[in-house]
Amino acid sequence: MSRSDFEEGFIKDNSIYRKGWRRHPDRKIGEVKGGDSKISIEYFRDRFSRLRTKISNLNQRIDSEPNKGSFLMSLLHMRENLSSHDGLGDYEKLERQLDQLIDTIRETIRKNRLRNLEIKTSLLQEVKEAANEVNWRTASQLINEIRSKWIRTGNMTENARIEEEFWEIINDFFERRRSFYEDKKKLATHYEATYRDLISQAEKLETTDLKKRKEQINDLKTKWRDNGPVSSEIYKPLVKSFHDALKAGMARPGESIASIFTEIRDACKEKTPGNRVLNAYQVKIKSLKTLSEKDREFRKEAFDLIFRCLELNFINNQCEKRYKKFNEKPQKEQNDLKIDLVKELLDRDKSDLSIFELNMEKFNSRDKEITKMMEKKVMRQKQKIALKESILGELKGNK
Repeated sequence: MSRSDFEEGFIKDNSIYRKGWRRHPDRKIGEVKGGDSKISIEYFRDRFSRLRTKISNLNQRIDSEPNKGSFLMSLLHMRENLSSHDGLGDYEKLERQLDQLIDTIRETIRKNRLRNLEIKTSLLQEVKEAANEVNWRTASQLINEIRSKWIRTGNMTENARIEEEFWEIINDFFERRRSFYEDKKKLATHYEATYRDLISQAEKLETTDLKKRKEQINDLKTKWRDNGPVSSEIYKPLVKSFHDALKAGMARPGESIASIFTEIRDACKEKTPGNRVLNAYQVKIKSLKTLSEKDREFRKEAFDLIFRCLELNFINNQCEKRYKKFNEKPQKEQNDLKIDLVKELLDRDKSDLSIFELNMEKFNSRDKEITKMMEKKVMRQKQKIALKESILGELKGNK
C-alpha cells in the first residue's frame, strides 16, 4: 500500500487525502486524474485558494457594513461546512479566521443589544409620559413617533418584561382613545338630536301673546347655547334652520303680506327706512305663507319697494363717503351729486350687462343648468339697471 506525502496531505492508493486539523481527521477529497498527481494537487489547492479569497472578501464587507450582525449566520454556516470542503491548504488558519470573525460579530451584537436596551428603557419612560397627555391628538402623535422609534431599534438583551410593558401601554392607550371617541360620537349624536328638537320647538311657536312668545324664544336660545358641540358640517345647516324658525316665530300673529306692504309703504312716505329695518321686513315676508294670487302681487310689490329703499340708502351712503359734509349741502346740490353718482353707477352696470350677454353668446352651453344660471344673472343685471333708471328719473324730476 503506497503513500506519498506532501505539505497539505498525502496520496494513498491513487487517492488524494487532506491532512486533519484540530478535531477534524484526515479526509479523502478526490482521485489522481490521468496519472498526473501534480495537476490533481494543484486543482485542489486552487479550490482552497478560491475559498480563502471568498472569506477575505466577506471580511472586507463586514468591516464596511454597519449592520454586522446580519453576517453571523453566513459565517456559522461557512465554518460548519469548512471540514467538508474539498481542497488543499491551511484550513486550520481559515477556521481561526472564521472563529475570530464570529466572536467579533457576537461581541458587536452583545454591545448593540445593551445599547438597544438603554434606548428602549428610555422610550418606555417616554411612552408612559405620552400616554398621560390630556390632548388625544398630541398624545397620538407622540405615541406613534415613539412606536416607530421602538420598531426601528434592534433587539435588546433578554428583557421580555420591558417589551411586554411597552406594548401593554401602547395597546391600553389606543383602547382608551377608541373608547373616548366612541363616547364623543355618542355625545355628538345626542347633541345633534337636541338641536333638532329645539328647531322643532321653534317651528311650533303659536302663542298669540307677544311677550310670552319672546320669553319662549329667549328660552330656546339659552338651551341652544347650553347644548354641546357637533361638527361644523352638521352645525351650520342646523343653526340656519334654528334662526329661520325663530325669525318666523317673531312675526306677529294675524300679520299678512298686505299689511306688511302697507306698513313699508307708509314708512317710506316719511323717510327711507334703514337697512336693518328693511332686512327685518324681508324676514317677515319670507316667514309668511303666500297662498292667493293677491298675496303674490303684494309680495312682489313689497320686495320691489324694499330693494328700491336699499338702493336709495346705498346711493346716499356713497355720497356721504365721497363728498365731504354731504348732508350739510343745500338740497339741490345734494340732488345733483346723487344724479352724477347714479349716472356713473348706471354706466358701470350697463358695461357689466354687455359683458354678461357677450359671455352668454360665447359660452352657449348645452348644459341647461349653466344656461339657466347665466340667464338669471343677465335678468338680475337688467333689473338693477331698470331700478337705477327709475331712481334717476325721480331725481331729475326733483330739480
